[in-house]
Amino acid sequence: MKRIITFLTLITLFTITVVSCKKGENDPFLSLLTRKQRLEGNWKIVKEESKQTITNNAVGDTSIVINSIYDGTKQITTTTYTALDVDYSYSVIDTIYYVEEIKFDKDGSYTKTFEMSDLTNSTFTDGNWIFLGESEANELKNKEAILLTTTKFTQTNGTNTSIESYTDTDGDTYVINQLKNTELILTVDKSSRSDDGMHLTELSVKTTYESK
Repeated sequence: MKRIITFLTLITLFTITVVSCKKGENDPFLSLLTRKQRLEGNWKIVKEESKQTITNNAVGDTSIVINSIYDGTKQITTTTYTALDVDYSYSVIDTIYYVEEIKFDKDGSYTKTFEMSDLTNSTFTDGNWIFLGESEANELKNKEAILLTTTKFTQTNGTNTSIESYTDTDGDTYVINQLKNTELILTVDKSSRSDDGMHLTELSVKTTYESK
């Protein structure tokens, strides 16, 4: 009887330990790796959907809606300009080809690379990352979001190279929608309004990565 109780206790403790790693809505139910261990490593963007809306509420009200879809090779962006006061709009479609990767190191640093397929432009971002704690205001669990801050940004076109260094940056917050051993999904949802209340910007991004 004592052995049965001990066995059941161990199972319960094991389940609690493993399930405690589940933070994101679509995280695996069971994982032998911690959330930090799953995040560390090299990741490549294979899909991204984003929408940005910029509304200017002034004389001649205007709205700009930018929709982008990336499939791991190319990004198609549709930008729609609308004059709200005369109900007139037109759209512009752009296509670019690139690859983007990010590496999370166990020491809390990260590196991100962006490279155009025709090699006309490449950028390299260095910075630091941390898990964010629980936030009731933002309805986030502990380690359900990460903060990325930039320390250096390098851009080159093959001929000229520019380097910018940063200190004391606020950083960008990403919610971890899913974190598996081979797949990572980050989301961004934020909005900002100018001090005079006349300009509103809203952004929503969902990015899917696969481990390399």
